[in-house]
Amino acid sequence: MTQEEKAIDVLTRGSATNWVPVSDHNPTRAGQYLATVDLGKYGRISRLAYYDNSDDVWDNFVVAWMPLPKPYRDVKREEEK
Repeated sequence: MTQEEKAIDVLTRGSATNWVPVSDHNPTRAGQYLATVDLGKYGRISRLAYYDNSDDVWDNFVVAWMPLPKPYRDVKREEEK
């Protein structure tokens, strides 16, 4: 599963609850984040976005972000090994 698929999975399960508005602050480290992007008259979407402290796209379109969740662990399968 790709990072983007993991992020979408979190959204569809409704467990994405740690959104940080960019009006509060941006991430402190460069990297991939789940971001809500404002597309103007087309609305808002959530997608995987890369932040690197110098990205005009991030500054102009991202309205909120959150760290990616830890990857899924299949505990039941791990116990069987």
